[in-house]
Amino acid sequence: MEFIWAGLLAAASAYTVNRLGIRLTGAEGIIFFVPLVEEVAKTFSAYYLNASILLTHLVFGIVEAVYDLSTSPKKGLTAGLVSIVGHSLFGSATILAYFSSNNILLGLIAGLIIHVVWNGVVMKYLVR
Repeated sequence: MEFIWAGLLAAASAYTVNRLGIRLTGAEGIIFFVPLVEEVAKTFSAYYLNASILLTHLVFGIVEAVYDLSTSPKKGLTAGLVSIVGHSLFGSATILAYFSSNNILLGLIAGLIIHVVWNGVVMKYLVR
C-alpha cells in the first residue's frame, strides 16, 4: 500500500512545483524541468516510504492520466495512455539502474535521462 501513498505524494508535489516551474521556464521546461521534478518526486517518495519504485511510478502515471482526461477530453485518452506507459518505462529504468548499482542516485539519473528524451520526442512529434 505504501506505493499508493508514494505515488499520490509524488503527483501532488510534482503538480505544485511543475505549475510554478512552467511559468518560469516556458515550453522548454516541459523537456527539462518537469522530468527532473517528477523523477525526484517519484523516486525519492518511493525510496523513503520503502515502497515499490515501479508501482509508485505507475500510480503517478495513472494520476497524470486522470488529470489528462479531465482537462482535455478530446486528447486526454491518448495523453493518458502515453503518461501511463511513459512513467512505467521511467520507473523500469530507475529500478534497473538502482538494482544494478545499488545506488539510488544512479537509478534516478537513468529514469531522468529517459524522461527527458521521452518528453523531447513527445513535444517534437506528438504535440502540435
